Amino acid sequence: MRRILLPSRPTLRIALASLWAALLALTLAACGGQAASQAELETAVREAVYTAVAEAVATNMPAAAPTQSAQKPPSRPAATATPAAQKDADAEGPQRVEVSADDDPSWGPEDAPITIIEFSDFQCPFCARFRKQTYDRLKEEYGDKIRFVYRDFPLVQIHPEAVPAALAANCAGEQGKYWEYHDLLFLGDRPLNRDTYIAYAEQLGLDVDEFSRCLDEERYLDEIQKDFDDGVAAGVRGTPTFFVNGIPLVGAQPFENFKAIIDQELERLGQK
Repeated sequence: MRRILLPSRPTLRIALASLWAALLALTLAACGGQAASQAELETAVREAVYTAVAEAVATNMPAAAPTQSAQKPPSRPAATATPAAQKDADAEGPQRVEVSADDDPSWGPEDAPITIIEFSDFQCPFCARFRKQTYDRLKEEYGDKIRFVYRDFPLVQIHPEAVPAALAANCAGEQGKYWEYHDLLFLGDRPLNRDTYIAYAEQLGLDVDEFSRCLDEERYLDEIQKDFDDGVAAGVRGTPTFFVNGIPLVGAQPFENFKAIIDQELERLGQK
């Protein structure tokens, strides 16, 4: 078990300063510069508070503290990992982060010039906003020029259904229906719970008995844990977080922000 130390007074002052910065960043960046609903703002505040406290606790953790057990996804750990950031060959280019696509669900050619890796949470309202407002436009605008990879980053302290929903999506993927199930979770009008997961499986014509066994066994829990750990190592602190050819983009950004990075990358690669 990891021993959590209480933050010192100076660290608490830093945490409070970080909190106000996080609140501003979340209301602007996470909301994509658009007006947010009351529910979204409440979620942003909760995530900002948790992030600030987590960073404060991380500052006071022993450097050699053991990692948390991989039996369950950690409850938004105090992330101490340093992102594997590297400068582009061009000194004036954007900072990039080395992020593996692993063997996670993806669409688009493996040799596409643009790889977008999303770290996301099926219960996150900002992730749902991205799916509703931006995701389809990326597919329509760029088609085979994009490889899109989805990786799980469940924020279990504020999203109790994040892990069950991720398990359900992976169980659907086992029967070849990952992306259809992914869309139902984000676009459907049912509350996230076991009845909903079974109903969506039935709607997609899955073998419900096998799907239920997969859920009960938590068959993909280790995979979800690995996604989470890789996200922390890459510097992910909230959802959604994207890496466009390694260039970080945080929050439910509008299509235009993705387009600016993608077009720049295509021009750099001579494929504009």
